[in-house]
Amino acid sequence: MVRRRDKHDMEQMRDTVNSYLLLNNNNPHAAYNLLIKDHLLSGKSLPYYVNGIKDFIAVSKDKNNNTYLQTVKRIEAKRNIDQEKQEIINNITEEFYKDKILPAYKKLDEKKHQNTRMAIVGLWYAIVEKSINYINNSELGYIQEFLRNNNLMEVN
Repeated sequence: MVRRRDKHDMEQMRDTVNSYLLLNNNNPHAAYNLLIKDHLLSGKSLPYYVNGIKDFIAVSKDKNNNTYLQTVKRIEAKRNIDQEKQEIINNITEEFYKDKILPAYKKLDEKKHQNTRMAIVGLWYAIVEKSINYINNSELGYIQEFLRNNNLMEVN
């Protein structure tokens, strides 16, 4: 009985299949034949995480549609956003917030800067709790703009 592939196995399969597809101009049949040839010549058995030509065809179609690349970019963008949030939380202390940010926050017009004001409140909770979960991705831009405009901190 063949074991079910987990997330790590799927990543390993994609990496292996992608490397063979790159060598064969995204031709799944030629890439699969090369995998078999390489493993037969080296005396190794085929990797358990590659389920035959079906994997090569599926990854080849994904490459053609750029779906895999888009998924990787989306995950990387989320990591970058989370890193930016974490940097802001790490660099701002409660005292700095009370001394510098709070006075600038009070000067904001309630109606004109409603989103910014809500984002700054979320920033306070994030600083106190040391958790990025209190800052939405959409609020991150408001926080960065607020900090930049008030010369409180250098942000990207």
